[in-house]
Amino acid sequence: MYNYVMVFSSFYKAVYAQEKLSDHRIKSGLMRVSPDLIKSCGYGVFLNEKDLENSKKVLKEAHINWQRLFQISQEKGKQEYKPV
Repeated sequence: MYNYVMVFSSFYKAVYAQEKLSDHRIKSGLMRVSPDLIKSCGYGVFLNEKDLENSKKVLKEAHINWQRLFQISQEKGKQEYKPV
């Protein structure tokens, strides 16, 4: 299960970010996000906590900007997203 999700301004940026992370052997997932989180692209790159800081570094060096970052938690069996 992933602990964080980065959302992007477009589907293509999200795909590019996920590919760049994969090139650096960082495990991530590209999945749809709730429209409540962001109105633009609808996809996010999901990450594990242990890979978060390295992922930020890789994307920053590649000049790939995310719009928002959320921490994912479970509350009463439901996923909650907290802005970071």
